[in-house]
Amino acid sequence: MSLVGQATRKHLKKEDLRQLHQILRGGIDTEVTELDPGNRRLLPNRHKVFSTRLHIPMRVHGLELGAGSETFYTDGGRLTSIALGADTEIEGNTYPEGSVAHFFPEGRVDWISLAQDVTLRLARPKLKQLRAQRLVSFYRNGVLKECTLANPMLLGGYEIPEDSIVHFSNEGQLVWVQISQAMSFELQDKLLVARDHSCVEFHHNGTLRAIVLAAATEIQGHRFRQEVTVCFDMAGRLSLAKLREAIAKPDGQKSSQTAVRFHRDGMIREVTVT
Repeated sequence: MSLVGQATRKHLKKEDLRQLHQILRGGIDTEVTELDPGNRRLLPNRHKVFSTRLHIPMRVHGLELGAGSETFYTDGGRLTSIALGADTEIEGNTYPEGSVAHFFPEGRVDWISLAQDVTLRLARPKLKQLRAQRLVSFYRNGVLKECTLANPMLLGGYEIPEDSIVHFSNEGQLVWVQISQAMSFELQDKLLVARDHSCVEFHHNGTLRAIVLAAATEIQGHRFRQEVTVCFDMAGRLSLAKLREAIAKPDGQKSSQTAVRFHRDGMIREVTVT
């Protein structure tokens, strides 16, 4: 049975409203609690929020929920979050008991805090499967937005280490990775090593866009020291180098960033300090 009607509807059906009112009165094997404003970690909004705990398995919001699941509603009847009381299938993937799913206002899943590692099967990005941990998030079109890898994974031709955070565009293309350990990239027969726990960016065609250097490196005739962020165009040509430094000043320590821009032929075009 549906509690809130179809996910794409803007208003509840009369029969859904009657059932929701029964649930909020505790009439359908549930316990109902109105949450205090200070106890709404999952639901940061201005509405009253009701928490209902299911005593029996029930179909809610098109999902088959197990007994012990806890659902969260606004006073307007919108389902916002579910704490899963059993392994539950949501939009084609099964999430373990103890996970918490949060939904967009229109009904699709926004993010899920994982109780255990989970294997995701996705249409976009075009992966047979991806092993995720901790948290996964999605775009409104259902495409995976971001997750933390539970295993090493080959993405975009790169072997991404476990515990790295990967971020995709809403079309499923790899945009950036926060790598968990130092990682090597080959660019025009040059091996570049990215610093551990830094962010590596990619162009939409999959080529390297930016990395933070783990060691002093010579790139296309220019030598850069450790911690410099170097950027490339889609053809692999050096386009920008950035360095942020802490500078001690009488009124306190402040940061300064030096940016060097390059012409396509590799010559320096501009240097700015901010």
